[in-house]
Amino acid sequence: MKVYSIKNFGAIEIGTDRFYRTSTGETEKLNGAYEFIHVWRKDSTGKWKLSRVISFRHEKGNPGNTVKK
Repeated sequence: MKVYSIKNFGAIEIGTDRFYRTSTGETEKLNGAYEFIHVWRKDSTGKWKLSRVISFRHEKGNPGNTVKK
């Protein structure tokens, strides 16, 4: 995950979520993944609030080389 500060506004957080499935008697397997961007705003009291959530590149099954590991 990477976080970038935005002067006089807040920050942007960029990363990848991965989902795993474990079936009885089997090893854990990657079931899907997606990338996300979270836009954070720091309000006048100094509290952080999640302003926007963007998710993209949703991939089911084995995402292959498109997901950074």
